[in-house]
Amino acid sequence: MIGIKWLDRFYAFIQEIFQYLSMNLEDQASYLEEKSKYRMARKKYILLDNYDKIIELSRRLHDYKQVFIYQVKNNQIYEAMQTAEIYELYELGAPLCEKEGEFIKAAHMYSYFNPIKAASLYKQEHIWDKAANCYIKAMQWLRAIECIEQLSSKDIKKKYYNRLEKIGDELSAKRNYEEAIKLFIRINALEKALALSEQIQDEKTSKLLYEQLARQALNNGEIKAAAYYYEKLDTSKAFSLYIKAQDVDNAARLLIKQEKWEEAIHLYLKNKNENEAIKIAKEHNLYTFLLSYYKEKKNYEKVLWIFEETHNIEEGIKYFKNENELEYVAHLAKKLPKSSDTADVLKDIGYYEQAAHYYLLEDNKEECKNCLILSGKTPLEIENYFFIKNYPA
Repeated sequence: MIGIKWLDRFYAFIQEIFQYLSMNLEDQASYLEEKSKYRMARKKYILLDNYDKIIELSRRLHDYKQVFIYQVKNNQIYEAMQTAEIYELYELGAPLCEKEGEFIKAAHMYSYFNPIKAASLYKQEHIWDKAANCYIKAMQWLRAIECIEQLSSKDIKKKYYNRLEKIGDELSAKRNYEEAIKLFIRINALEKALALSEQIQDEKTSKLLYEQLARQALNNGEIKAAAYYYEKLDTSKAFSLYIKAQDVDNAARLLIKQEKWEEAIHLYLKNKNENEAIKIAKEHNLYTFLLSYYKEKKNYEKVLWIFEETHNIEEGIKYFKNENELEYVAHLAKKLPKSSDTADVLKDIGYYEQAAHYYLLEDNKEECKNCLILSGKTPLEIENYFFIKNYPA
């Protein structure tokens, strides 16, 4: 029984094949379609150039590439462009859109696989932001910047430059220093470019960047900043700019760096910063310059301090004598190593009673007595003077 059923089925199948083969091509295609043999049916429709059916069956098969191809063949250009866009058939759709003059749509599609071509089309249509995006995607930084410069909005420009600066940071992190430097220079992030050029010891680029930063600072009226950058190029120019900006500390620092100690002292004194001037004088034993300054200013306390600091007591005594500043003479005289010398100086300036004390320390009673007489002491007071020990000066 089973064998008979099988033979019946086989016979029916053979009849169906003969029936199918006896059909014309169009009927074969319809027959296969009814049987849901879409791929086979489509082949028949292709032979028949029945584009509508090919498109229909290709949709059922989700074969949108064939949908696109036969829409084009069927002159359904708009529909083909839609298909390419909806189903992301960008490599097929882009050339078609370009051919049809749909440049913006073409650029959009090219951006997925050929960003430079897309950028070119966006530029043609003056869509600068999208052109910039495509160049950035293609790592064509300089071309991207050319497009960014065409943007009218300062805020949007700033966003793009911030984005490029981050890209520069990423390049630097990956040790692609030269590319990062070029990018930083082009977006005017000169300080970052300078830091990298110094890091890789590119002296030529560093010098150019210092020059550029200095000029830029001057153009912006930032004199101190310009002076800082000129330090690496021309210290004289840097010094002049620090002076112009009234930045005495940095101007003096440059002089000190060049070991121009006296000029630094003069600069500090001129600008009434005596503490720094004294500090340098102490470090480098340059009291002579300070002494001349304080003598000119008649600052006797400072002159006295210098004579004491330099242990130049005799010269100090001579100076204060000439200035008729006898209190200072007496003060310095008492610092002489020999009491007899101190006594002679005190006697010479008329400080007789104090001179008498120092003569007595040397046991020179005769000179001590003479000074006491000159001071107006009576014989009885003189007698008592010798009697009392440690008579105060």
